Amino acid sequence: MPREDFERVLAKGRCKPVVVNHLQIEPREERRKFFRIEFNQLLETSMTIKELNGKRLDVGNTKVLVKNLGPGGLCFISHIKFPLQKSIVLKFKTNLLNQELYVSGTPVWTEEYDYDLYVYGIQLMIEENDRKDLIRFLNQVQIKTKNNLLFDEGSFITEHPGNFFKGIIYN
Repeated sequence: MPREDFERVLAKGRCKPVVVNHLQIEPREERRKFFRIEFNQLLETSMTIKELNGKRLDVGNTKVLVKNLGPGGLCFISHIKFPLQKSIVLKFKTNLLNQELYVSGTPVWTEEYDYDLYVYGIQLMIEENDRKDLIRFLNQVQIKTKNNLLFDEGSFITEHPGNFFKGIIYN
């Protein structure tokens, strides 16, 4: 875009997308094998590195915020940037429906979320019998969230992720 045009857009204070050549964007193909529950609020969760290169680790944990969860994976926001490697196994612990929930998985994608915040997609590593139990549990959660838009039976937060992580970093 020429500089003059860009300056006019900035002066307006807003920018509406323009369709070029009536280009239609194809919807992304859904590759997930399982459903996901999109939470109305972010779910506070403890995360730790469980394994690195096949070796079990006993390290501390940090707080992350889960955006969605399903029997195949989850998506979370963190203030920590780490590499995407199948050799990293992350363990997540949270409270949902007044029960402690533990899941583990490996990161499969990442993108920048906001200034110094990152979003990660995790593929769960789970035995099929445990997955069936998780599906039953998540079906209960899904029913409750559909029946109650203000569903809060878990460690949900109401603040913006940036403020949440500032509180962690500076405390």
